[in-house]
Amino acid sequence: NLTISSNGSLILLDGNQDVIWSAGEAFTSNKYHAELLNTGNLVLVDDVSGKTLWQSFENLGDTMLPQSSVAYDIPRGKS
Repeated sequence: NLTISSNGSLILLDGNQDVIWSAGEAFTSNKYHAELLNTGNLVLVDDVSGKTLWQSFENLGDTMLPQSSVAYDIPRGKS
């Protein structure tokens, strides 16, 4: 089950409702939705500002999709 937690983090739950993956970020908006774009990018959008809060193309797993990119932020240690 893919859901949004009470603190705004995008999380994936298993059949026992245990968190098996999380975007690991908390957002300040209380009104947002997830949308799968035609490019294959899953985005979390703030309904008030229209701002993209999180996107799967910036948090890649083990699969590359067209139009996704690989980057590494050395100072912050983030990919």
